[in-house]
Amino acid sequence: MKIFILYETYNIEFFGKYILGKYLISKINEPVEIQVGYYRDLILKIFKCKPNEKVIIIGNQIYYTNTVLIDLYNYKNFIFLPQHEEEHALFSVNKKNYFENLLSKDYFSKFHKYLCFNNETKKDFKNFLKINNNQICSVGNAKYDLLKLIKNYRNFSNLLIKQNKYILVTLPDSFFKAALIYFSQTRNRKKFKLSYKNDTFIGNRSVNEQISHYFYIKSFLKNVMKLAKKNSRKEIILRPHPSDYEYLGKLKKVFKNYKNITINTQHQIYHWINKSKIVISSPASPIIDCAILERKVICFYDKSNKYHKFLFSRHPSLNFKNLKIVSNLNFKSMSKIIKTSRIPKISKKILPPEKPHFENIYNEIAKINFKKKLNDNIFHDLLLKRVINFIEYQKEKKQLGFIGAKNFDKKFKFSMERLLAIIIFWKNPLKLDFLNILRKFTLGRSLTVANLEEWHGGLNQKIDHKNLKKFEKFFKKNVTFFKKSNYTLKNKKVIILKKIR
Repeated sequence: MKIFILYETYNIEFFGKYILGKYLISKINEPVEIQVGYYRDLILKIFKCKPNEKVIIIGNQIYYTNTVLIDLYNYKNFIFLPQHEEEHALFSVNKKNYFENLLSKDYFSKFHKYLCFNNETKKDFKNFLKINNNQICSVGNAKYDLLKLIKNYRNFSNLLIKQNKYILVTLPDSFFKAALIYFSQTRNRKKFKLSYKNDTFIGNRSVNEQISHYFYIKSFLKNVMKLAKKNSRKEIILRPHPSDYEYLGKLKKVFKNYKNITINTQHQIYHWINKSKIVISSPASPIIDCAILERKVICFYDKSNKYHKFLFSRHPSLNFKNLKIVSNLNFKSMSKIIKTSRIPKISKKILPPEKPHFENIYNEIAKINFKKKLNDNIFHDLLLKRVINFIEYQKEKKQLGFIGAKNFDKKFKFSMERLLAIIIFWKNPLKLDFLNILRKFTLGRSLTVANLEEWHGGLNQKIDHKNLKKFEKFFKKNVTFFKKSNYTLKNKKVIILKKIR
């Protein structure tokens, strides 16, 4: 059996999913290989698996273009267990917009089972998508398993982070992407009204959300500058949102004259929270993380500001007891603020199930009964062999992003493979673009200002092997199931777990 556990953002997802892999391999008795890796690399490996192999995929592919992957997995008779890393957003956004950005209910019925966050989000999925109870289950999220470990073994954060007595500031989204959209809208003289009605989407956010983020983060950054000036002896660690990593150079220029501000993307944010004196955040998931890790936090939010209100008024953290909410960061003495602030109390409604995520996932996998189905391997090879070989060639030659996608389309535009994809996946809404989308999930096809190898090639999501060795060594001493397997670093973005016999 092969189990593929996919991550998209290393600093947010990897270690929680690594814990999941370690637990699964300790519990599964039959021969099994578990790979935890960057989704682009693992999806290419999944493409190469033969039909009817015992393959289980745990990933985050539930958007419109993912219909291509889902139909291919079903064609190969693989088990796909999807879960959405940002499902907690259901507690704070317009739910109708959230679901309109996902797959149709017809495709949810094609999953072996959808893994939702908790019983509250399970209700939303059932109500909006009208799916059956046996198609969905509450399992939590791998992040919360990691948070529990970090909280119980705080010394591990000390191994990674040497700084002490700093203020941590976290940004909620990409300022520069939001700015591009804002200026595009104003340049085209498009009127915008802060309403979810008739709002259009760009990526995973609506236009009005992106515009609101532009004004919110612009104000937030100005306030951080004021805070740094008035508290020049206080060290401030600024943590950008992962979606702004391709604009780090620009962000560093903005703060180049502020000697007490360091922009840092190393390690997972949870370790920075764990060692901070206090955290300054928008109404977002870092406040939830602070509540769980029992760290003080200040929430930057002005309920009288229409942009703040449009983005965050629904966020559950605003109702946490003990949360200090401020409309500006014009503090003369951070020492007094730290002293008078308290640890927020989290609402139970937004917590995962009591049983760990890794146990819930194992329980679902233990129920799987692999059934072989008729599948013509000749058609499978005719469809995918040349396609996979060319994708691997482009990967080796670093033909990534938009230009590589154009070359791929040119090669297969009038090919037998394209015709076969249309015939085999006739009911797929993206059948005419089927092969191009398969490539998109491995090498990307969008334009970007970042280095293509870093962005589409995933080098900005590579595994920090030095820190993984520290993690493995530390928790092998403290967690029983960690002792039952070893890992091999397959490349910079994939590890393979194998049981110790």
